[in-house]
Amino acid sequence: ENSSSAFGALLYADWNKQKPISKPVIALSVNSAVDPFGFHLYDLHILHPPVRYQDGRPVWMNLQGWRKETAIIPSYRSLYLVQAYYDKEYTKSSVKQAIPADQTYSTAQNGIYYLFLHPDKYKIVYRDKAYKILGTSDLEIK
Repeated sequence: ENSSSAFGALLYADWNKQKPISKPVIALSVNSAVDPFGFHLYDLHILHPPVRYQDGRPVWMNLQGWRKETAIIPSYRSLYLVQAYYDKEYTKSSVKQAIPADQTYSTAQNGIYYLFLHPDKYKIVYRDKAYKILGTSDLEIK
């Protein structure tokens, strides 16, 4: 859908127009993988349905309801990035290496950040554009 080449984007749009994609599919012809670009660089091509967005984030991020959309109100003037770390994994020293459960720098039209999180306890980390931690807060999703 968002191919880096104009040809890829055009091919996707044409394919989706002829055979609308509602779930991920593998391009096949007579039980063999189709190479739509003719480069023979891959064994198969997976085509995904067009991405739907909700509050500035792709809907697929909810993992079919396993994760809940969670509003994070901006708390700092220079806020740029919001990250949610599992509380049990978070320490001031581990935050340099830990992988967030979710993070975003995109806000919805209402100016609120939305994260997709499953029920658990989290440490929310607020960062500026220089990746400096502005502050933290605790959050529990039930």
